[in-house]
Amino acid sequence: MPDWYPSAYYIQPHYASAPTINFWDQESFTTRKRKYWNAAWTRALQRWAPVGLELVFHPGPLGCPEPGVTCEVFDVPPGIGAWTQFNEPPECGFIQVDITTWRNAVLGRNLGPLTGVITHEVGHALGFGHGGTGVMAMPLTAAVWPNAEEIAAARAYWGTA
Repeated sequence: MPDWYPSAYYIQPHYASAPTINFWDQESFTTRKRKYWNAAWTRALQRWAPVGLELVFHPGPLGCPEPGVTCEVFDVPPGIGAWTQFNEPPECGFIQVDITTWRNAVLGRNLGPLTGVITHEVGHALGFGHGGTGVMAMPLTAAVWPNAEEIAAARAYWGTA
């Protein structure tokens, strides 16, 4: 099994069974900016839908009332673009998207790159490392959808196959 599969990756979410994975939005945006953020998240989660998990994005600064992943725009270290950290429940893990990636999407009115970055980071939240030929490949390629191998691996890992 390649070392980028969920069972070999350092995040390794630990849940007793395939859970509802909540993504709690921490951002307060103007209406226009919120539209882009919500659309990018909706598209990214839809790309992982074939895994068979319930992935729920909660728009608005809701905190972390249940185990899940908090989501925010952040000035991450140079050259990173975004990152994900898993924390054991009841703490929330997090996905932080670089503010430059965010600004470029909003100013350019182009959701493609932002959606691709979020899709990749959701893959980390599901337990993937970097590798393969799909959305988890590094460096990030034009692949912004999980490929069949990634979907099959996530389904096997989460028991939704």
